[in-house]
This record gives sequence, C-alpha cells and structure tokens, in this order.
Amino acid sequence: MKSKRLRKKQIHKIWEDKNEEYFPLGYHWKLYNLIKANPGITVKEICEAMPEYYSYKESEHNFTNCPAIYEDIDYLMSSARIEKIIIKDNGTFRLGTEEECIDYANKIFIKAKKLMAKYGVIARRIPKDKQGKLFGTNLQPIDENSQARPFVESFIPKENEHGELQEH
Repeated sequence: MKSKRLRKKQIHKIWEDKNEEYFPLGYHWKLYNLIKANPGITVKEICEAMPEYYSYKESEHNFTNCPAIYEDIDYLMSSARIEKIIIKDNGTFRLGTEEECIDYANKIFIKAKKLMAKYGVIARRIPKDKQGKLFGTNLQPIDENSQARPFVESFIPKENEHGELQEH
C-alpha cells in the first residue's frame, strides 16, 4: 500500500504557503494525539495504528524500523503549535513530565557538546592536512604561489606607558 504521507518537498511547499515553518499537518496531529493517548507507545504500535502513513520494517535498530515516524516527531517538536515535549526513549514515545523533559534536554545537550568537540578537532585539522585550501573565482587554489592578494591580519597597535605605539 502506498503511503499517504507527503514528501518533504510537498511539506515545505505547504509551510511556505502557510508562511509557517513546521506547520503540523493532519497526520502529524493524529500522530501527536496517538502518543498523547498512549504513553510508551512503540514504533510498531504507531505503524499498526496508522498504516496509511507508516510502515514497520523489522530491524535491529529502532530508528530504522520506521524513519518517517522519527522525522514527523522532529517536525512536531519543532512546531510552535505544539507545547508538550515528546520524549523518544528506546523505540517508545510519550509526552514528558517537567522533570523528564529537563533530563531529556540535558541528554541532548551532552550529545551536542560531544558533537561540538568533534567539530573542533576536525576544524583544527583541516588546515594542517591542506584539506581546507581556499579557491579563487577561477577555481584555482589560493596559496603562496598564486597571484591572489595575500590575507593580511589587522590589529590595533598598543601604546606603551609613554604614549608611543609599539609593535606586537
């Protein structure tokens, strides 16, 4: 059976027409109400309750059983119209209490910090490995052998105690 779920391009067009990003569609509301009415509902149960939108695939990892559910829950969580927080926990979904939401937010923050640390390592290594070469408008690398104007770092000179400018 073909899913009635809209493609990303179609959803983005609706958001553009409504002038509201993450505007929840009918099946988003149905998903939200299903989670609200059934705390701890699983991916499989959602797929069984909404077969016209989601299909369940037996898989080792929860998020690969039905990626569309996770995508739609992310849409719901990003919507300004949804005030409750949906907690994803080991292939189950529920609306969180205040305490659960604080814990959930902290877990997400810790993950984000780890990703930022990885980003920092990669960003520092790029120039060292010459992976971060700059290219001019002619798609030729800008380096010491090119005809491009070199980058000049500017700074504000300091004055010494006698009011004279001193170099760094």
